[in-house]
Amino acid sequence: MILQLNDKLRIRGTETCWQLERLRKIKGEPTWKPYKYFATVDSALHSAAQRELRIYPTQTLTEAFEAVSHLTQKYAQIFDDVGRHQKEAA
Repeated sequence: MILQLNDKLRIRGTETCWQLERLRKIKGEPTWKPYKYFATVDSALHSAAQRELRIYPTQTLTEAFEAVSHLTQKYAQIFDDVGRHQKEAA
């Protein structure tokens, strides 16, 4: 399973773990490279959301609250989609 978070970040399931991957250019070719590994999809999504929140470009408290709201909605939708896929596979 691959969960696309944005155009440069995704979570990919393997036989042994969930990988947080970044899109990199290697010799001019776009290539997905893992940089963190997780035992559960929940922990991978939580880490990705925390990372995105830490680097979100805000300058004011109002912007920070808007960022939290936006990211909460985005990741809640991803969690819902993962749950739906898991039910369909069962």
